[in-house]
Amino acid sequence: MSIIRKFRDSIQNDSVGGLFDDLHITGIEKQKDGKYAVGFDYYPAKLFTEAITLGYKEFDAVHKPPYFGALPENEVKSAFLSGVSQRKTDRTPENKRLAIPAGDDMGSEYQSFISEIHQLYAQSLQQIKKLLNRKFLVAGKPMPNSKVISGKRAGSPITIRANRRHVWLRFYRIPNKNIKQKGKLALSCIVKKDKTLHINLPAGYYKLIQADAGPSTKWYGTQYGFATSGSYRRWDDAIRIRPNLVYTLTTGISKGNASSSAVPWDQ
Repeated sequence: MSIIRKFRDSIQNDSVGGLFDDLHITGIEKQKDGKYAVGFDYYPAKLFTEAITLGYKEFDAVHKPPYFGALPENEVKSAFLSGVSQRKTDRTPENKRLAIPAGDDMGSEYQSFISEIHQLYAQSLQQIKKLLNRKFLVAGKPMPNSKVISGKRAGSPITIRANRRHVWLRFYRIPNKNIKQKGKLALSCIVKKDKTLHINLPAGYYKLIQADAGPSTKWYGTQYGFATSGSYRRWDDAIRIRPNLVYTLTTGISKGNASSSAVPWDQ
């Protein structure tokens, strides 16, 4: 096996990601000690971009929403690359020269170089994960007390009782009983488990989206709700509120008189 082939095969096997995909051998020279001095160009900035790719994938696998991370991977890469001024561009090569023995052993210079590459990659990956957490991760907050988040106290009185789980309810005003209509948010409220909340709604038809807290019971605000740890359902029938009547709405009943269908958490 030639020194060049041996070098190419070894460095491809021992390197990180695609760091040496563009490897360019610049020269080979036999030394007096019998070793071969192999010169080559490579692109060290690829360590950083490889770390961004892997870091983003690991972050995405572990930290499902909520996080401000619904960005395409290439945009995340660009954001980090542009924000780290000390890094070279991917197309800026660095020249290296290593002494390689003629036998099967790649030698100490080669092993030190590979060890340095892996260390730099690990440091880059750690840096990327910290940046991702700081920039994109949204920290959950303790469940707030039962309250009306948005909406006015006007119309017929409704008492809401939450059994079993904390709930986040959103009432959308629709012109008729067709719940496939988008509607306009009329009232949003949080009711803690085993608690009661009094609200009011004007007469009319409403589509109800109910979110039940999951095991974590973390609250991420109205943009994310309980995130993926919660369960989200739309009531199958519109709620009709009539004037001058008093209503009670109870969630978490195993044999209630209202059915519902699952909807995406971010609907």
